[in-house]
Amino acid sequence: MIGVIALLLGLLWTLQGSGVLGGSAMSGQRSWLIAGVISMVVGFGLLAWTATAARSRSGHDADGSVGTGGTGSSGGL
Repeated sequence: MIGVIALLLGLLWTLQGSGVLGGSAMSGQRSWLIAGVISMVVGFGLLAWTATAARSRSGHDADGSVGTGGTGSSGGL
C-alpha cells in the first residue's frame, strides 16, 4: 500500500514540477520534479519487492512452477 501511495504522489509531484499540472506553488518548480521522480522510483521498487517477497513466500518460482525457493541442494556439495 505504501508503494502505491509513493508512486501516485510521485506522479502528482512530477506532473506539477514539470508544469503539466498548474495551479499551485509547486507548479513549474524543478525541486518537485526531482522529488516526484525519486518518489516514483521508490514506490515502484517497493511494489516490485513486495511482489517478489509474496511470490517467494508462496513457494513458486518466477516462471510459476513450484520450486524449492532457493533452499534446495546443489547436488553433491
